[in-house]
Amino acid sequence: MKNLSLTGALLLLLVTALPGNAAAEQAPAKGEANLPHPEVGRISCEDLRSMLDKKQDVVVVDTRDAMSYEDSHIPTAINVYYNPIADPNDRQMTLVALPMNRPIVIYCP
Repeated sequence: MKNLSLTGALLLLLVTALPGNAAAEQAPAKGEANLPHPEVGRISCEDLRSMLDKKQDVVVVDTRDAMSYEDSHIPTAINVYYNPIADPNDRQMTLVALPMNRPIVIYCP
């Protein structure tokens, strides 16, 4: 298993809109208004690397299929595959199981 490099490997990072979450409370940056769900805060690869280096209590979710995840992923990331044709109730049950008292970073390289 290889670990993914954070620099330039991530296309999108989202942080859940938790109360008091500074990233979620910021106004969208230039160009972000056209992104889906602009109300969800975004962070850079560098910000995530800093959070992980400081061992901050953050949940990192990799949305790729199991084979891609096993091939390479960010250390400590959990795999929650996003399958747009799967039963949305199954996906919802998986997401509800995530801790809501910690920032959740979702990425798809």
